[in-house]
Amino acid sequence: MKMNDDAIRRALRQAPPPPLPEGFTLRLMERVRRKARRRERIETTLLLAGGITLFGALIAASLRRLAPEWHPEGPGPGPGSLPRIELPVISLPELPAEGRPQLLGMVLIAALFLALHLLGLLIRRRINTRTAARNEDRT
Repeated sequence: MKMNDDAIRRALRQAPPPPLPEGFTLRLMERVRRKARRRERIETTLLLAGGITLFGALIAASLRRLAPEWHPEGPGPGPGSLPRIELPVISLPELPAEGRPQLLGMVLIAALFLALHLLGLLIRRRINTRTAARNEDRT
């Protein structure tokens, strides 16, 4: 039995591979490129959405901390409105008035750093995409 298995394996190795269909390589490469572009688009969209969300949260937290008396006006109670749920309040130590400009400066620097970092990611992705497209054109 062992001898037959070896003979079958040798025969299969010696047999020529079946011919590929016409345009197989081109179709396969196009499908691979499409999937890579789609994955790149999804990653970029997720990065952008995450950056915008983080940036919005930073702005909201800064406004909440630096101007506690400011509250956005929402729709008042009316027919069909849901009852308002009171959430527990986390109290932070009060800042003296002279510390607020320094905190505002730190928040603005953090926001600027976050925006520049997100912009750098997007530019790097754009450059990589263009370089990959140029390399595909050469092949």
